[in-house]
Amino acid sequence: MENNKLNASTLLSVMIPYYNRFDLLSEALHSVMSQRIEEKMEVWVIDDCSTVEGVASVLELFPKGSILYYRQPQNVGQINNLNKCIELANGELIHILHCDDKVLPGFYSTIIEAYSEHKEAGAFFTRNNYITHFGNIICESEALMTKSGYIENWFEKIAVSQLIQTPSIVVRRDVYGAIGNFNKNLTWTEDWEMWVRISKTYPMFYINEVLAEYRNANNSNSENSFKTGRFIDDLRRAINVNFIHHQSKFLKRKSILKYSSYILTTIYMLRKEKKINSMTFIKLLVKFNKNNFSIVFPLIQFYSIYIKSFKTKMLSIWR
Repeated sequence: MENNKLNASTLLSVMIPYYNRFDLLSEALHSVMSQRIEEKMEVWVIDDCSTVEGVASVLELFPKGSILYYRQPQNVGQINNLNKCIELANGELIHILHCDDKVLPGFYSTIIEAYSEHKEAGAFFTRNNYITHFGNIICESEALMTKSGYIENWFEKIAVSQLIQTPSIVVRRDVYGAIGNFNKNLTWTEDWEMWVRISKTYPMFYINEVLAEYRNANNSNSENSFKTGRFIDDLRRAINVNFIHHQSKFLKRKSILKYSSYILTTIYMLRKEKKINSMTFIKLLVKFNKNNFSIVFPLIQFYSIYIKSFKTKMLSIWR
């Protein structure tokens, strides 16, 4: 089903890119439909030609016609499916909610209120919980200010590191129209590069409330990126693309240093869970840090942590 005729009364489009995750789709949809504003919101599921059945049974849980469904004629990949979400959306505002994430009560009413008061903002974002595959809260995202508003030097901050998770941000449709679609050359950091691109031209309004949940789902794009090391190459590409936007060698170095530390922490945690070979990832990290001395400090940090852990383990054995 495809219906892309502009509905003048549509204020907000909730676009849910979907592929083979019917086990989590119902949770995402329930979180949206429980706060859906009739006549002002449209909800879409954009299916990237799933190979696993189950989406129809999930959609049947909701009133007929309340959720629009579009199925790609063939698998086009995550980025093309995200861009299809933008293409099909009719609302003034677009919320892209991955099918394994969800929103908390009050998300949409808070976003709409902020939009009514700050029409100049290109996007609106909240804080979020990080949750496990089974929905248990791991932690909250960092509070970027003590109150809602515009963050000082925001472009420089977002250019250095990813500070917004996709379920927590809503973007004006005309902003996507002006700056273009998600970058097809990125596979894990496409959202970060998009937020950098938006913030270069438009103010972004921060809402200091936890109103969305980002799930560390099993067999997700993020988990597979970690296991294969693909996230390291993607980070390098994103930092290079972001440099085109800000043209600051200082910000680029800060970003490389931050993510060198992040990569080493990820390697350490994955190795602890016996999911990877550390040296393979260290080689990727060296490639990530090509021609940058910033690798020295996080490497020292990593090995000091590793050696301390090793000593603790050996002491426990000898005791």
